[in-house]
Amino acid sequence: VVSRQSSVSSGINAEYGMITFYGYLIHSWRYIFLAVGITNFVLMVFLFIYPISPRFALVRGREQEARVTLEAFSRLCDNHMNMSSVKLTYQRRVQSFLEQVKDFKTYPTMRKETIFGVIGWFIVAVLFYGFSFGWVRISSDLYTGHLAAALSKI
Repeated sequence: VVSRQSSVSSGINAEYGMITFYGYLIHSWRYIFLAVGITNFVLMVFLFIYPISPRFALVRGREQEARVTLEAFSRLCDNHMNMSSVKLTYQRRVQSFLEQVKDFKTYPTMRKETIFGVIGWFIVAVLFYGFSFGWVRISSDLYTGHLAAALSKI
């Protein structure tokens, strides 16, 4: 299962590599800007195609939309279910800071994932800033250096 954070960071790295590739192919900054703008516009179309998550719909009080989305997901998985018989509930959970800290003791998997996430983001940040200042000196060609920087961040 791919986490949301890794998907976002992979997308940022892919865009960094894409901009470098555009810069290698197109030598006028106006056309680079236009190419990146068109690419982003095309990719934004998918934001309107993806359905909202059922949990988001329940949080907003739109139970019918949550049912429609769940039925669409069940059809996609060849598991045709009638969601009218399913009881959808969402209980708002308000916790104080100390209660949230106690959850780390209660749920060891959450504790482990959080610790690994903090350590991972620290390592990525150190490597990102350390490598970003020196990659352009690797090659005499500016674009090859930036391409190496994009590949190193993946």
